[in-house]
Amino acid sequence: MPTVIDPLGPHGPQALAMLLTGRIDASTPEVGAFVDYAREKQMNLNGLYAVLDRRGRPRRSTLVIPGVGHTAMLFVSPLSRAAEINAMAQVVATALTGPIARQASLVQALIDPDESLKHAALERGGMRPLAELLYLHRPGSNQAPAPAPPKGLSSVSWTPAHNAAFAQVIEASYEDTLDCPDLRGLRHTDDVIAGHRATGVFHPELWTLWSDAQGPVAVLLMAEAAAHPQAPPGTAPGTELVYLGIAPRGRRQGLGKALVDYAVTAATPFGGGISLAVDRDNPHARRLYRRAGFMNTARKCALIATHASP
Repeated sequence: MPTVIDPLGPHGPQALAMLLTGRIDASTPEVGAFVDYAREKQMNLNGLYAVLDRRGRPRRSTLVIPGVGHTAMLFVSPLSRAAEINAMAQVVATALTGPIARQASLVQALIDPDESLKHAALERGGMRPLAELLYLHRPGSNQAPAPAPPKGLSSVSWTPAHNAAFAQVIEASYEDTLDCPDLRGLRHTDDVIAGHRATGVFHPELWTLWSDAQGPVAVLLMAEAAAHPQAPPGTAPGTELVYLGIAPRGRRQGLGKALVDYAVTAATPFGGGISLAVDRDNPHARRLYRRAGFMNTARKCALIATHASP
């Protein structure tokens, strides 16, 4: 039966090694690097679970890490044979009933599209497919002009006083959305905003609320990308386009293109590069970003579990 594993206990390094490499060699460099990273980021590793063999060694492992805004991320060890699916599914199911998962409104897992064994184990363990996410990137340019507001719109940057207006437009933008529509209503908007704010490095001036003559109609949320640990000194990390949301009355008027153009110029002080993720089943957004010069860099399958309440 799956059991919780103390990450600092005798089986902790082996369970982490299984999670990271599919082997129980606790001396592998990946384990030390991961523990150091977790310590630096103050990550909670108490959601570590494993199935032990007759000799007490971890054979399959899962880690649930709590996130911001009543979320958690779930990771599973590599699988090489279909015969391993059921055992892995049992570990996933156990982890989803643990205290960290129970405190989350939304537990998420991201896997590569070709990891069909992991996909099957996650589904049997209680998760369901959400979307295939496309990760896009637009290289930076130092030639972009200073950002100018789209014609007919005015903007304000985020402040606590504007938070309610940001939330109202974000909620309105979910109506008939094609970007991960199954997420709608799963979390309180305040939790969604907290999660967006925890992405990258928050700068209030990169969060803008756009209004027309009728009032607030769109939000553009950007963040400075977290610096890569192996990047050369002085390298600008670029930005992340965290969320672009338009209320229904503002759609099909060229507003999306105008805001993406604005984002390109707003990214210039941070190196110019912009990264984002988009639902593969959102053809309008994919077309918008492709025309703006974004290129596919990776794909991930997202699965979620929502049976727990915070």
